[in-house]
Amino acid sequence: MSSGLPRITAKEIIAVLEKNGFILSRQSGSHIIFVYFRRFRH
Repeated sequence: MSSGLPRITAKEIIAVLEKNGFILSRQSGSHIIFVYFRRFRH
């Protein structure tokens, strides 16, 4: 049985989220809550 999708780790997902403006809000056990942080440009 082969999967058509590549395997990605939680660390890779977290890195992509942080790179795209999400920041870690809180963590409870294995559940991690991110919030989107929009940078305002003046």
